[in-house]
Amino acid sequence: METINEEISVPYVEKLCAQCLDEIPNIRTTTGFCRQCKEFICSDPCLRQHAKFRLTKTHRFILDDGLKAFLKNFQNVGEASLQNKESESADESSETKRVPTILQAVLRTEYNFRADSDREICSVHASAVIASGHIVLVDLKNSNIKLFNPEIRKCMSVLKFEGGPRDLCVSNKNPNEVYIAEKGVRGIHHVTSTRGVLAIKETIGTEGECFGIACIKDGLAVTTTVNKTYYGQQELRLLEYRGRVKRRFSADKYKQIAYNMPWYLCSNMDGQRVLMSDFGNHTITCVDIDGDVIFVFKDPALLRPASLASDANFDIFAVSQRGQCVHHISQDGAKKGVIYSEKMMEFPGGIAFDYTVTSRFYLQCTGWSDTIQVFDLVTDRDP
Repeated sequence: METINEEISVPYVEKLCAQCLDEIPNIRTTTGFCRQCKEFICSDPCLRQHAKFRLTKTHRFILDDGLKAFLKNFQNVGEASLQNKESESADESSETKRVPTILQAVLRTEYNFRADSDREICSVHASAVIASGHIVLVDLKNSNIKLFNPEIRKCMSVLKFEGGPRDLCVSNKNPNEVYIAEKGVRGIHHVTSTRGVLAIKETIGTEGECFGIACIKDGLAVTTTVNKTYYGQQELRLLEYRGRVKRRFSADKYKQIAYNMPWYLCSNMDGQRVLMSDFGNHTITCVDIDGDVIFVFKDPALLRPASLASDANFDIFAVSQRGQCVHHISQDGAKKGVIYSEKMMEFPGGIAFDYTVTSRFYLQCTGWSDTIQVFDLVTDRDP
């Protein structure tokens, strides 16, 4: 179990612990939020019990300042959980229980994130939503990353990288921090976001130049060059936080992985699996941190796969640049469908889920523009 701060003594607000509901009227106020369970939780005994059981001890929690940001986006979880329990009981008693199916992604709005210092038209290659609710955008064309506040629709901070940033991931240790892979640099930048300002905390050295990056349990995953040059052979590696290699997925050992521009990575929410999009082979490969290849996904419409994202249900969403669509893939590698397709999309990228808003994600539909689009996933239960 990972938290920002493992000791919490004073509740922040009068929110009910969702796991104490069976003990009415002895419901405790919350001191944390479980990202996997999507529930508010008290520190004792529920947080302690969460850390005890095998199925939940790896869950990640939002505490301290991160919790305050999450509270803005959630209603009282105690009441919501009671309603869910009543609804589930009614469904189970019914002879036919409907299972919601995602039909499509609906465009809600778009944000202009251009910064005053930008000299080129923006091109988002990757993005992520941090615990504060802000969006971190990798703008390769302007060689910077941006911190965008969707509430006020304003770019709050810009951090320049001489080589140009490639990919990013949110830190498992502090979900208000990110790791950045930069072109031409044998290392990973650890970037903080404090009071709306981005800053490099440290640069962690790596053996080769990194392309894709993702946070996993107890470390990082990167795609990197083998011989420390840009045009060298590439492979997937699992690293410790300090950069030491723990495991190599070499092409010689893993015959089912044929690397050809493996440029983007993401992990599922528990950090146990890594998803890799191979731009040249038109594939999505899933591996676990124990060294097993779970699946290799290939589809005729998956052309030039780029950025990836995983939702709270561990499903995968892959942007197909040449196919001009977004694929929905199950956690076992089965195709669930195409959630969005638009012929006007040109070099789309930068997909990221906002876990503070149910089924919402961000995507730059046109790779050369100053706007990013906001989508909601619609199911057959939605009006």
